[in-house]
Amino acid sequence: MLKYYHEFKAKNNYELGLQLGRAFKKEALERIARYHKQSFWQKRLIASLPLLHESKKIFPQYIAELKGYAKSAGINFFEFWTMSLEDELDWIEHCTSVITNKGRIVAHNEDFDHGTENSICLLKKTIGDLTIFELFYYNTLGGNAASMNSHGVIQLVNTLKQTDRQIGVPKNIIGRWMSESRDPKEDFQKLKKIRRSSGYSFIFVKNNFGIIDLECTAKKQLLRVPALPHVHTNHYMSKLKKYERYTGKSSYERYAFAKKNAKKNMTIKSVMNLMNDSTLGFDESVMNENTIGKMICDFEKNDIYVWLLREASKGFIKFDFEKIFK
Repeated sequence: MLKYYHEFKAKNNYELGLQLGRAFKKEALERIARYHKQSFWQKRLIASLPLLHESKKIFPQYIAELKGYAKSAGINFFEFWTMSLEDELDWIEHCTSVITNKGRIVAHNEDFDHGTENSICLLKKTIGDLTIFELFYYNTLGGNAASMNSHGVIQLVNTLKQTDRQIGVPKNIIGRWMSESRDPKEDFQKLKKIRRSSGYSFIFVKNNFGIIDLECTAKKQLLRVPALPHVHTNHYMSKLKKYERYTGKSSYERYAFAKKNAKKNMTIKSVMNLMNDSTLGFDESVMNENTIGKMICDFEKNDIYVWLLREASKGFIKFDFEKIFK
């Protein structure tokens, strides 16, 4: 079992926030202390205020959760809110997703800044009758990496950089909401009506609808059903590429390599080997110097495999769908 695996059960979002704040107070205080030393912190606080106003209108339950989290952690709520937005006010490229075997095997590498392996853990949270099992960044709402919920929906999130930024609901709020989805196609229609400040790439996989790839900018969104095997990294792959702001190389290199080596039919071992591949070096490999977590979901055997860099010596740890969502 992973040392950094946690389970929480709450009646509502505020109660969940209180529990998270008590459990992860140390991590929250350490991170806010680092932010206080940064010259741009005050500018980030100012920039995050209008995003909070927009989010309260549509998702008050998540604001309540963050308030509970901040209270238990002993941090000013507004500062905690700003911290929870992560790279909303700047940008960090991360993540590679691969779906193969007719959507029956789903894999995701979670990348962040080099040296941030202690910022992520494995989390199972239950609110009412909904359970989410996910790679979880401390001091956030979750739903911004890789997860599976008790509706049987897997969500994979990849960072995108777009030109049409505006005042609206941040992508981490949208990510949390979509991580709870029972029917992503239905929620896509609701998403169109939400004023957003930025966008992610979301991949959804479920037995009864297969795979959906949803790319978002601040003002646009496009849902498509891609051919398999499917790969996504950190640049736009749909008609929304005209909003692209990414100017780096790593995303394209990771994409090309994964696309070339992802086959229609693969074993779990071969998928693990692909997600472990570092042949392109520290910056551009599928597993690179920023890879801090991995999740592979196997619908064929109802297993989830999780790897954390902070516990790398343990390799992939297997979890059973039925035991997680019993």
